[in-house]
Amino acid sequence: GRFRTTLDRRLQAAVEDRVREHLTTFGREITNAAAVAIDVVDASVLAHVGSAAFYDTPGGGQVDATRAPRSPGSALKPFTYALAMERNRLYPSEMLLDGPIDYGLYDPENFDRQFRGVVSADRALRESLNVPAIVVLERIGPAAIHDLLYRVGLSTIDQPASHYGLGLTLGNCEVRLEELAAAYCMLASLGEYRELKFVADSIRGESKFCLSRGVCLALYEMMEQPLPDERGSGLPVVNAPTRVCWKTGTSTGYHDAWAFVFNRHYVVGVWLGNNDNRPSEKLVGIEAAVPLAATIFRSLPAKNSPDWPS
Repeated sequence: GRFRTTLDRRLQAAVEDRVREHLTTFGREITNAAAVAIDVVDASVLAHVGSAAFYDTPGGGQVDATRAPRSPGSALKPFTYALAMERNRLYPSEMLLDGPIDYGLYDPENFDRQFRGVVSADRALRESLNVPAIVVLERIGPAAIHDLLYRVGLSTIDQPASHYGLGLTLGNCEVRLEELAAAYCMLASLGEYRELKFVADSIRGESKFCLSRGVCLALYEMMEQPLPDERGSGLPVVNAPTRVCWKTGTSTGYHDAWAFVFNRHYVVGVWLGNNDNRPSEKLVGIEAAVPLAATIFRSLPAKNSPDWPS
């Protein structure tokens, strides 16, 4: 018989090419990447690239990096903010303090080791500030976000919440790209979680609502921003780019770079790193991963339906 997947053959080939081309800009410092593109309507996977080259990736191109557990860095922060709003412990316009904070043996800093003082919650999320994210997580407790992440399919977060503590929102765990992309698809679907669909004719699995529509709408507003290459050109806008939300992740020690871009049409998730876990200072989410995710997202076919929730 025939086994028909959800993959779009043309799109799959194009994403494979973009992944290979993108890695050439890093020499041999970054040797692998993975990417997934998902249709939000039914969580079907349109493109799924597990490695840069099946036969020519250091450490093994046959290893599917979309399913390899890696440290997500700040890519988990949106779920912390969302759950805090769900529990009425945070408002999108609320002002948070981004400053030195001391938990005894734990004194978190921002990625650039700078503090910005009092900032709004939406700015703190967009700029991926560490201290405000920890302050927000402290309001709801690590156990609450641990439970949410497990409910949205992050199967590798399998230790008790106490094992991760407040660092969970900063990514002191391991996740799979495939599963985290499905969790972002839940945000894009306004709180409805579904397992990813790989078989075209399969019956749609059961869905469950993990967050309320109102919280996800607030998260859309908090996370919306132009992609970095679309800012400040100073030129008249003839065809404005599709509105998007995006978030990055950079693991401690520069081992992994992540980016997720989404709206009501699509979710694109990418990971860059080395199979042997070799670090590189080029493995920074906004510098290494966002350009690839943006290129893939902008190559997806246009739809007639609204790309933004009403």
